[in-house]
Amino acid sequence: SITTDSTVRCIVAYEKLAQNPDVKNYRIAAFALENGFVYDQRRGWKKYIEDMVHDHSVRAGFTAFDGNVIELETGETDFIDLQIPLEEKWKAENLYAIAIVWAEDENGKLELVNIISSENQ
Repeated sequence: SITTDSTVRCIVAYEKLAQNPDVKNYRIAAFALENGFVYDQRRGWKKYIEDMVHDHSVRAGFTAFDGNVIELETGETDFIDLQIPLEEKWKAENLYAIAIVWAEDENGKLELVNIISSENQ
């Protein structure tokens, strides 16, 4: 992910290596996550843990959960460039992106193909 003063950006490159007759579409979903997010945590009915540090917290989606359909022929490579506004309460230095590649069959069932993370890169 690339973060500026006003934007969080996720660029994902992908390649279709082989044709799968059971797959109708491939889809890419992407999300912005934040580490070091401090917030009170509810534990039980009335008990709170104050100032608990949360890691891997989803802040926003670049896409819907099931992602965007990608059109690609076997052997081709392409990329998708996704952007969302940087919200004031987020810490840009703690943000990273994940991208999820789904295979969708004729019945709309999604199967996980791959997950890519920019964390620690």
